[in-house]
Amino acid sequence: MDTKIINSLRNLAIDMINDRMMGDAGLVLSLSPAIYTVFSNHLNFNPSDETWINRDRFILGEGLASSLLYSTLFYSGYDIPLDSLKKYGRINSKLPLYPERNLKIGVEASIGASPVSLGLAVGEAYAEKYLEKVIGKELINYKVYVLVTDNDLMDGSSYEALSFASRNNLNNLIIIYNSFETTKCGKKNLLLNNNIINMSNDLGFFTEVVNNSEDYISIDKALTKAKLSNKPSLIEIKSLIAIGTSNQGSYNGHESILSENDLDLVKEKMNITKVPYHISNTAINEFQSKIDARISPIYNEWVSTYNNIISRDENKKNLISLLEEDNSKMNLKNMKINFEEFMREDLRETNNNLMNAIAKEFPLFIGGSLFNKDSKISLENENKNIYYNLSPKGTALITIGLALGGLKPFVCANLSDSLDMLSSIKLASTSKENVTYIFVNDTIYTDKYNKISSPIFELGILRSIPDITLFRPADVNELVGSWDYVMNKKGTNILVLTSDFKGRLASTSKELTTKGAYIVKKEMGRLSGILVSSGSELETTLRLSEELESLGIFTRVVSMPSFNLYSLLTKEAKEELFPVGAKVVVIEPSIDANYNKLVYSEKYLINLKDYTDAGTKKELISKTNFDIENLIENIERLLK
Repeated sequence: MDTKIINSLRNLAIDMINDRMMGDAGLVLSLSPAIYTVFSNHLNFNPSDETWINRDRFILGEGLASSLLYSTLFYSGYDIPLDSLKKYGRINSKLPLYPERNLKIGVEASIGASPVSLGLAVGEAYAEKYLEKVIGKELINYKVYVLVTDNDLMDGSSYEALSFASRNNLNNLIIIYNSFETTKCGKKNLLLNNNIINMSNDLGFFTEVVNNSEDYISIDKALTKAKLSNKPSLIEIKSLIAIGTSNQGSYNGHESILSENDLDLVKEKMNITKVPYHISNTAINEFQSKIDARISPIYNEWVSTYNNIISRDENKKNLISLLEEDNSKMNLKNMKINFEEFMREDLRETNNNLMNAIAKEFPLFIGGSLFNKDSKISLENENKNIYYNLSPKGTALITIGLALGGLKPFVCANLSDSLDMLSSIKLASTSKENVTYIFVNDTIYTDKYNKISSPIFELGILRSIPDITLFRPADVNELVGSWDYVMNKKGTNILVLTSDFKGRLASTSKELTTKGAYIVKKEMGRLSGILVSSGSELETTLRLSEELESLGIFTRVVSMPSFNLYSLLTKEAKEELFPVGAKVVVIEPSIDANYNKLVYSEKYLINLKDYTDAGTKKELISKTNFDIENLIENIERLLK
């Protein structure tokens, strides 16, 4: 019966691919025994309670094999109508070509074309370990399974994830690695010159090798051993791509749509009708009965324990409710925080104090920096402070995994590192994960940068990402307002912190920060123009406005802590800030096309035009004409 169910999963999955003419039938045919064995014999889940907080997690690394995941979820009892399977990969489909997180149907993570699964899985495994400490092993003890192929392990971020898993002893992580002799680019030994098993052993993983991907009994035994191990686990399953077809074992079997002859050949070998979308009710009943017989006792015992604990422990009850409902809500106004107590001259120091105060009040707030020592951003609670490595991409993926695990994590890096994190930030934003990216050293005016590392256009790129809210606060008032928004908003946020601003501006506002833009200085006479800036430039802009008044040029100053939130304002609200016909001048040492929407022409953008050389802050300010004298001369020319 096991073989019949495996073939039923295969059959439905390849029909979906051939109907859509998109996907990877070769992978589907080869991965089916492994995914079946995980779901039937090991994965603890309940289709009737999709968000069960102690369910095991399963992440499919190969997005183009998504039809196999959907087929498995359909057969295992999730509410996926047959009509949805027939619309696989089409616009507005509930089953997109690449999986997108949807717990209602059992999809745990969004996966794109580039390898991300190992980082996400490692982050989820770390989240479980943290929650196990704060809630207790009686309620939190789940495992994270991730199915990967050579494609995943050729990406550098995967090695960063493996190292992190080993260093943090994530023995709840089980990696199932289907290895092929060939890739879509040819023989694997031409592309991958390392032994994954040896490398994993060196890292301190439990490892096991299964020599035949069709041998589901051996796969089952390997998974059983992995679950009992006190180490993170990696099981290599030696596989042939496109098994059972004319392209078996060939690089042509990758990313393949089966020909009519191969489709007939495969279905004949599987003893399955050639009628498209044939569903075996026998396979469904057997599969679901097998799953239910194994999981029902586990689930019922957990529910009993859960009811017992929350009836007598109010703290755990409240924490679990955050996990079960919405962990994004944490109004700073309701927190027992005296903000004045944490205010320091240094903006980043104030930020660190504030974050530590939030961490004490909000148990799901967790994170770390790529450079804990120098970032001035780290949590005093060792259970909450994560020691990442220095690699931006792997770290960014792990952070998303923490959010998938129900936490509200942050990660800190240099603004120049954001380009290496860009694909991860995009992934977080598309699935609206509760991740906060904190970027420091936000301008070119630092001694440590040269042309390559200077953040010239990063702000513009980040502001352009849909479903992202970026804040660049000018002082501690705007900083508090930014964090109030971040802690109360479900989704992905970015906080860009000025490197060297010290003090507090009298005219800034915590409350108005969340509008995105507001007036910090009104014109003292007939309006000549409007000056716009954010972050460290706001202090300079306010000084400019005062100097211009002495020349008879009366300017309004608008702080723009979040261009993204400003863009959401009504037309009327925008015109209150920027009256029709008013000359608008934007001052920011970056390259950001978003500001073209504010100005009449590019000459009203006082920004950077090119890369800058290394130098002292004073030298760079002078060379880029951002010194007070040059700015006054430029603005006077524009507004007179």
